[in-house]
Amino acid sequence: MTGKIQAKYIFLEYLLLIAVGLSLASLLHREFLFFSWVLLAMGVIYNVRPMRSKDRAYLDVLSESVNNPLRLLLGWSALVSGSLLPSSILIAYWMGGAFLMAVKRYAEYRSIGDPERAGLYRRSFRSYSERTLLLSAFFYAINSAFFLAIFLIKYRIELMLSFPLFAILFVWYLAIGMRPAFDGSGSRKVLPRAKLHGLCGCLRCRGGAAVRVRHSLSSDTCRAIALLTTDVLIPPQRKQAGIPICPRERN
Repeated sequence: MTGKIQAKYIFLEYLLLIAVGLSLASLLHREFLFFSWVLLAMGVIYNVRPMRSKDRAYLDVLSESVNNPLRLLLGWSALVSGSLLPSSILIAYWMGGAFLMAVKRYAEYRSIGDPERAGLYRRSFRSYSERTLLLSAFFYAINSAFFLAIFLIKYRIELMLSFPLFAILFVWYLAIGMRPAFDGSGSRKVLPRAKLHGLCGCLRCRGGAAVRVRHSLSSDTCRAIALLTTDVLIPPQRKQAGIPICPRERN
C-alpha cells in the first residue's frame, strides 16, 4: 500500500459495489438475495477486525472454505426457487474446500521454514505447526468423503463408481502441496492443465455412463441395489422392497 488513495474513497467504492451487487441479486429469487447477504457477511467476518477469522487457527480455513457451499447455493438458487440442496452435499463441498485450503496453508508453512517468520507472514501460523496442518487436512478430507458418500448412496448410488477418481484428486493435490518448491498461491502453474482436464473429463464420463446405466434399469432394480448397498436403512424399507431381513434385525 502506497497510501496515495484515501481510505474514504476505498470505502465508497466498496459500498457502491455492494449496493450494485445486492440490487442485481434482488432481481432474482429471494433465496439468491439471502445467500448473497450471507456471502457478504462471511467476507466481512474473514477480513475485518475485530472478528477477522483469517487470523485464527482453524477458523481461517473453515470460514474461508464455507464460501464454496455458499457459491453452490447461489448457483442453485439462481436456477431453482423454493428448494435447497441436501445438507450432505453442502457439507461435503465445504469440507472439500477446507481440505484444499489446509493443504495450501501446509505448503506455505513448509516453504517459509521458520515458525517465527511464518507467524509474521500469517498470524494464524502462530498457532499452527506442520503436524497440525497436515492432520487437519486429513480431518477435512475424511469428512468430505463421508458426506459425499452419504449423498451418493441416498440420491445417486450409481455415481459411487466415480469415488476412486475423487480420491485421486485429493491425493494429487496433497502430493503437490508436499513438493519442496510448492507455492499454494501459484497452484495453477504446478498443476498441468491437460492432466487436470483429463481427470475431470474422466469423472464426467463415468458419471454420465453411470446415469445412463441407471436409466436403463427398472425402478425396482435400482431401489433394490440402493437398499442392498446401504446398511443404515431400517428393516421396513427392505421388507417393502422384498429383501430378506437379517436375523439380527428381526429383534
